[in-house]
Amino acid sequence: MEESIKRSKRQAGLADYEVRNWLGWHHHQALSLLATWFLVCESHRGQKYTPAMTAPQICDGLAMLLQKAHRCDTPTAIARNKTRRLIRNQLARFYHYKARNCLPPLRISQRR
Repeated sequence: MEESIKRSKRQAGLADYEVRNWLGWHHHQALSLLATWFLVCESHRGQKYTPAMTAPQICDGLAMLLQKAHRCDTPTAIARNKTRRLIRNQLARFYHYKARNCLPPLRISQRR
């Protein structure tokens, strides 16, 4: 965030204002931030975009927030939910390979 503000001050004139009233100040700030957004978009044009967070990480974060909001974030409740999820994923993998009538690949820990 700090880097964005510094870039705005350098390239888009966020710090260079001489206005007489609040309306002019707000107008200048809005236009400077809009210019900064445009410069950032243009600098990222043609580059490969990698999101800071993946979809599963966002889902986990939202789930944690909802659990805290509903007071379901006790250690026993978290352990029960994680165990339930692991068992569900294991069964899904098992039935995936069973439906295709083939053997699942061995995990590294099982190869020893």
